[in-house]
Amino acid sequence: MSIVMPSKEETWTTLLETLQFAQDHFERWKLASMIPKEFGDEVISALRKQLEQYKSMSSNTEDAPTVDGIIPATNIESPDISAFRCWKFLEYKIIELKLARKLSLSQLHALQTEIDERLYSISRRLSEIGIPVSSLAAASLTRGLAVDEDSKLPNAEERTGKPHIAGYSATATGDARLIERQAEIEDKNFVSGRAKGKFFSVPQTELPRRNLLELLLDPTSIQWLLGLGGGLMVVGLVILLWLNDFFTPPVMAVGLGLINLAVLAIGTCLIQFTRYQFAGKALMLFACLVMPLNLWYYSANSLITLDGHLWVAAVVISAIYAASALLLKDQKFVYIFCAGIAMTGLLMLADIPPSPQRFWEIPYPATLLVVLGLISIHAERAFVDAGGPFSRKHFGLAFFWSGHVQLAAGLLLVLGAQLAGDWLYDLWFKPVFTAWNTTPSPLCGELRWFALVLVLLATYAYVYSDLVVCRAGIFIHIAAFMLLWAEILVVQMLHLELGVDAVISVLALTSLIVHVVQASISGDSKYTRSFPVFGLLLGLLPVLLGGLVYFQHVGPRFIWTDQPPQWTFVGAMLLTAVASRVGAHVYQHASKPLTMSYYFASGASVMVAAAAASAASGVERWEEHAPILMLIPIGYMIASQLYGDHLPAEPLRWVAHAATIAMLATSMTSAFEGFSRLEKFGPLNLSLALFFFEAALFYGLAAWLRNQPRLVYLTTLMASASLWQLLAYLHVGTQGFILAFAVIGLLLKIAYRLSIWERTGAATLSEPFFTAANTLLSLAFVSSVFQGLSGLVTTDHYREGVLTTAKLDWEFVGFCMAMLLVSALALMLTRHRDWRRWYIVTTLAEAAVTLFAIHRLIDLNPWQQIELFAVLVGLALL
Repeated sequence: MSIVMPSKEETWTTLLETLQFAQDHFERWKLASMIPKEFGDEVISALRKQLEQYKSMSSNTEDAPTVDGIIPATNIESPDISAFRCWKFLEYKIIELKLARKLSLSQLHALQTEIDERLYSISRRLSEIGIPVSSLAAASLTRGLAVDEDSKLPNAEERTGKPHIAGYSATATGDARLIERQAEIEDKNFVSGRAKGKFFSVPQTELPRRNLLELLLDPTSIQWLLGLGGGLMVVGLVILLWLNDFFTPPVMAVGLGLINLAVLAIGTCLIQFTRYQFAGKALMLFACLVMPLNLWYYSANSLITLDGHLWVAAVVISAIYAASALLLKDQKFVYIFCAGIAMTGLLMLADIPPSPQRFWEIPYPATLLVVLGLISIHAERAFVDAGGPFSRKHFGLAFFWSGHVQLAAGLLLVLGAQLAGDWLYDLWFKPVFTAWNTTPSPLCGELRWFALVLVLLATYAYVYSDLVVCRAGIFIHIAAFMLLWAEILVVQMLHLELGVDAVISVLALTSLIVHVVQASISGDSKYTRSFPVFGLLLGLLPVLLGGLVYFQHVGPRFIWTDQPPQWTFVGAMLLTAVASRVGAHVYQHASKPLTMSYYFASGASVMVAAAAASAASGVERWEEHAPILMLIPIGYMIASQLYGDHLPAEPLRWVAHAATIAMLATSMTSAFEGFSRLEKFGPLNLSLALFFFEAALFYGLAAWLRNQPRLVYLTTLMASASLWQLLAYLHVGTQGFILAFAVIGLLLKIAYRLSIWERTGAATLSEPFFTAANTLLSLAFVSSVFQGLSGLVTTDHYREGVLTTAKLDWEFVGFCMAMLLVSALALMLTRHRDWRRWYIVTTLAEAAVTLFAIHRLIDLNPWQQIELFAVLVGLALL
């Protein structure tokens, strides 16, 4: 379709006709009470004033201005194109009113339905004569988009490949939300840059896809492949040397040494005499990684022993290492060197008799790794702080970070030994040790003092790293954790018989003291940089201990399956909550994640304390204490609202949501029993009804107070679950369940039609409530239709071989008529076009089920049944 520039008179005529059309229809909608009178007067007055102004301008032969939402005039004007333009402008105006919250959702649906029906009819007529309406719709969008002159977007003709439409420029600015919403309504494909009319599309710059060969040949991929391949080769080589049955040890030792030297020589030649530098470095690094294995193999097979001349081989390898470092000048050599030394040392320790039991006792490998880590960390100072490849910044820091990896590996071995052999031995790991016929590590018994020494050495290393090398603060935080670890070991070594209540209280009190000291000392002090994290660790440990105690005693239906907890445990958890809350207050301006962690620790402590207090008071069953504990998240949500825009508001809100999720998760067992077993006047159903009602109240408060429409769906879900349990408690039948949910959906539909949400200031929640109402009604209608069909198919049913009452009776007919009435009311209340069609289908389905049920129950001869059926169906169709 070729579009040329229309005349000035045609442009003015198009503009004035569109504005007059909009004014007339808004007046009609106001008289029909389809829009509020006050807002209708406001819009009509604005349109009338704008129309008079443009009429005056047109008489002065001025150029027609651009107006948001009006499709430009074309050279092929027709009544249908003019009508399409007018109705699209009306659609633009009602969206503008909705975004300004001057229309309720039901009013928007009513107006949008009328506009959609008109546009559909016009679009069909235009399509029959070959005019695509998508091009007209796209043209209306281009004039509302703001284009910066400095941007690289092409002009209209370059964008579309078609002549620019006169009277429409892309410089007029409008409400971005209006444009986005209008784009969604007009053409979703257009918004994504795939407009059918191709009037405006932003080209997406997309890189060409690379094939597998290109991905493999990428330098980064090659590095990863080389590293992975080298690691796998080392593992295979160690296994070969350990399980060798083909060659004698001397032959294997000589072969290993020669191959190692050959690979090193090939790598050196590639670096010195060819351009394959990358391959040469890879071969040299691989040779350096494998080289220490020679020492282990000599010692393991008694070829050269430690008390013999193994030191000579070590000196030779050290000289080779020095030459390789001078040749490579690459800090990757340091990581390979440290890894090779650590691997060789661990292999030697594994050969100490009795092997490998002595190795798995942990003290030997842990000591080796910690000592190597300390040496590597301090080796950083051996390099000068100057330029060049062997500076402290390059080789020095490489040794420093390698040392920390070795140190962390050694500490993880110690920690794992104590977790498995001491702290969690009775809880989880005792069956594992029994199955393997072994005992815990000596670090958990007679060598606990040695574990303390290793932990203190690590604490020193982390403090040294922060104060001397990095000065970043992270190592001070790790040192704080190491001090806490040392504190636990000292308590165990002194054989202080402390109960879990006392341990929790001591940790919480220590955390509280740390917070008070931090609050009284300047936060800029480098000596107290670790206090926030140290205090958090001290606060989290009692929370974890309390949670561990709780989960040890919790059961499917009981919060304390054996002896109830002592009140001292409740007090210890409350002290933990207080310490965490003080920490949140002290560090509220220091770090948001830290503050959030303190608030979560406080919330978890309160929940555990409340559960323990309930059990200590004799309230042990889930259905007895869950409604009480659910009040805590509601209180947190109300408290967050009272804080307003202050800092604690957001953390309290997240804590409330986390506590609610935890309550819902712990209710799964009882909830499953409550939904699967329908017991008349059952206390479980009543407790679940109260619990889910409180959950619905919580999510409703969150949706209303924080203006979060998505939470409306959770509110509806929780309210539905509460209603389900209440009906189960009253022992209402299946038909009662379906009818109750249909009535709830109908009430929400009435609130939608009466614009109640807009009147209460919750306009943003109107659409979620509308969706929730449609969901409830749809589920109820589908359920009732399927139940009706099952009753029509099977009239009688048997129980234990005895014919019982029929499923299909007049009570069922009454239920069908009630559902038919609800469906008809939903159809009358709904103004949305698509949902109206759906409710037409449900109404017809309910009517058909009702008629068939009546037809089956009335005792008539076949001709009378046909007569009645024909009359009823004809009446329904009329």
